[in-house]
Amino acid sequence: MKQLVPNKTETAQVIVTKGYKTGFSYILHVAGPIYSSANRDESRRLLELTYRNVIKEADRLKTISELGLASISTGIYGYPLDDAAPLAISTISKELSQARHLQTVVLTMFGKHEFDVFSKALQKWKTKDMHEL
Repeated sequence: MKQLVPNKTETAQVIVTKGYKTGFSYILHVAGPIYSSANRDESRRLLELTYRNVIKEADRLKTISELGLASISTGIYGYPLDDAAPLAISTISKELSQARHLQTVVLTMFGKHEFDVFSKALQKWKTKDMHEL
């Protein structure tokens, strides 16, 4: 990674490497924002940009039909799960609907609490989306 990015990367900047011995063709590396309660709008903008960039980059590669993503920035970067989950789901859904090659995004969760928060956000998003049809 140091050879590809000798200096620091920007928030939401996607770095693509080979999959090497993982069994995957590529690994997409991306750093989300460090959450700031003093600047929530900027944190939100950057988290949305992070999800958008990684999905667009996966689609640009043309050979990726499925992408696995963790909950970005909700660990040591401190982004509140209750705020991050709905943003992640809505952004992923929007970008996936516009993708030409990428068909599926699988969200991986660290534990049951994270799974429950994302499941609740997904149900709310489905209900909202159904009402907009």
